[in-house]
Amino acid sequence: MKKLNFKQILAMIGLGSIVVSGSLSVIACDNKKVVDDTNKKDIEDFDDNDVVDKDVEEIDDVEDIDDIDADNPDDNNQWKPLINKWNKVNPNRNKSVTNRAARSSNYIFQPYYDGGLYSGTTVRDIIEGKNMTLKNGETVFNKVNNFDSITLSFVQQAVGVSDRLQLTVAGQSFGEGYNWWVENKFKPEVLNPLVQNQTFKNIVVAYGGAASAVGYNPWDIAYKLANKNINKAVDLLIPAFIEYQKRITKFAGLDPNKDMPLNLDLDIEGIPFDQEHIAGMKVLFTALAKMKLDNPNWNFTITLPVLRTGLVSRDIDNVLKPALLIFKQHGLTKKNNLFNINIMTMDYGEATGNDVIKEGITFFKAATDATENTGKQYKTLIKEIWGIDLSEQDINRKLIATPMIGINDVNNNYFTLEDAKDLYNWAQVKNLAGLRMWSLNRDDSGKTNEAWSVTNHGLKYLNLWDFTHAFTGDWTNWVKNPVHSAK
Repeated sequence: MKKLNFKQILAMIGLGSIVVSGSLSVIACDNKKVVDDTNKKDIEDFDDNDVVDKDVEEIDDVEDIDDIDADNPDDNNQWKPLINKWNKVNPNRNKSVTNRAARSSNYIFQPYYDGGLYSGTTVRDIIEGKNMTLKNGETVFNKVNNFDSITLSFVQQAVGVSDRLQLTVAGQSFGEGYNWWVENKFKPEVLNPLVQNQTFKNIVVAYGGAASAVGYNPWDIAYKLANKNINKAVDLLIPAFIEYQKRITKFAGLDPNKDMPLNLDLDIEGIPFDQEHIAGMKVLFTALAKMKLDNPNWNFTITLPVLRTGLVSRDIDNVLKPALLIFKQHGLTKKNNLFNINIMTMDYGEATGNDVIKEGITFFKAATDATENTGKQYKTLIKEIWGIDLSEQDINRKLIATPMIGINDVNNNYFTLEDAKDLYNWAQVKNLAGLRMWSLNRDDSGKTNEAWSVTNHGLKYLNLWDFTHAFTGDWTNWVKNPVHSAK
């Protein structure tokens, strides 16, 4: 079996120097643009010595991506061809989902937008629309109606900054490259369209992400800067959160004193829960509690990985329990003080993929199993720690599910358009807080001979933005009845 190392892969796809920043791999180019073709979830074991500044040509020590079989790319998670047959990813279905449920009043769709990417679907694309030819040959003006907003991901500590908190998307430090990104990508492709759509205040800012595992979480950095003093770290973290929220409001040309979005997502994944990371959790949730006391309108969401059986014990013990206890210590035990739980209904593992096929079910069912089981766990914890017994409806209004659309990172895990339509309907019936997806950038079926990537979901028979149409409830005829094959 022929194996490729990380630098060989970069050479094959024509990329030069790489700077790993937070949850994204940011490729620094000579023209000061930044191009990202690699998701850092595939790069798991590196330390600060692997992170280079813009004057260094490449990383020498990243060795993780060396198990790719170049002769059989279909066998590898990182390298997957597009799928052009409806029935290949819907083996337990015999027809499309065409009946749409009425949208519930509290439902909101805020897909993740990977702000460190410089290609793929943008917010401007979705809101403005464009003429296109569908896979069925029909020519239409494709525009998504009822678009609520986005979850901007991921805001992290800037790479190379060690003496203060400096929070940016993808950890890109301030400077000429950052300024170029703000003026040429962030404002015109993300912020300005949301302002024009009157949905800027609905934006959720996601802090953390896969950076959880590699030391770029703001709360962990605050703890280090405060010399491991939790109270001092909290005093650093709160103004850093608020400064970033105000910064993007200013970028949008709005008044930060009245237009600042108050929605924070804390994406916690891959953490080794040693003493320092446990302390980081205390810093984070103490900061959130104090922010909530100061302004009850703050809306917080904790994002966690999940199995069909629900949350795993390590996240319950090290994230949810401390969060509920700290909120209780600050007198925040009414249901309107509860944070949302957003579960990543994706990448369950190949065993689950096999089970889905054997049981004659779908990844929609896997997502609802995970959501329902998480809700039961959350209800039990709230009763145990806060002493209040909430109804199923109360709990559901605090739950969000986030599937990875199309082909997942894990082999044989496919979340299809039919799954998306089913999940949308189920979310309305159950009165969930809302849905998200990973990611808006990927809501594209891909081009001829292209592989699955961070800018397409890999289901070639679908059209551009089909998943966004499904999750907003804007079910066009082509979304209701997609073609079943494509060249």
